[in-house]
Amino acid sequence: MTVLSAPIPAFETAQHDQWDRDDLLLLQQKALREWRDSDWLAMHDPRAYEAVMVQDPTLVRVDLGGGSGESQQGPGCIVVGQPGRVGKQSLALTDERREVDVGWMEPTRLPFEDACVDECHAMTVPSMPAATLAREIGRVMRLGGRVKTRVTLAAAFQPCGGDWWECVSRG
Repeated sequence: MTVLSAPIPAFETAQHDQWDRDDLLLLQQKALREWRDSDWLAMHDPRAYEAVMVQDPTLVRVDLGGGSGESQQGPGCIVVGQPGRVGKQSLALTDERREVDVGWMEPTRLPFEDACVDECHAMTVPSMPAATLAREIGRVMRLGGRVKTRVTLAAAFQPCGGDWWECVSRG
């Protein structure tokens, strides 16, 4: 019996400096499949797991600076960060499986084309000055996109209530 495997999409094998909207949508779908299969998330954060189950796959959501393992990541997001900060053995001890989706260590530029991200979580910010990060997030966000960040970065964005800050691209 011959078993045919599906072709591996280009984004899984290629190294990108600038991800475009189409590649990010494919990567978002892959990330959502992994999040929906996460026993760790279902057990440790059932509300987040339920939200991931009904999440719109046509919205690109990124988590900047997330680490290896579900506990270090924004549920339902494409995780953009430093790969391999936690070893696979450490993850196995906690039943976490998710790795970083996009390796990123560039301190001056986000690895996305302009206006291709719908939602950005910047909770654990990499070593990038706040003003640079705010400018870069504004560059990659689609019009009306949302940014979730800590209060220490909030001054760079316009408030829209609670812990959420609205970031609107201006062309």
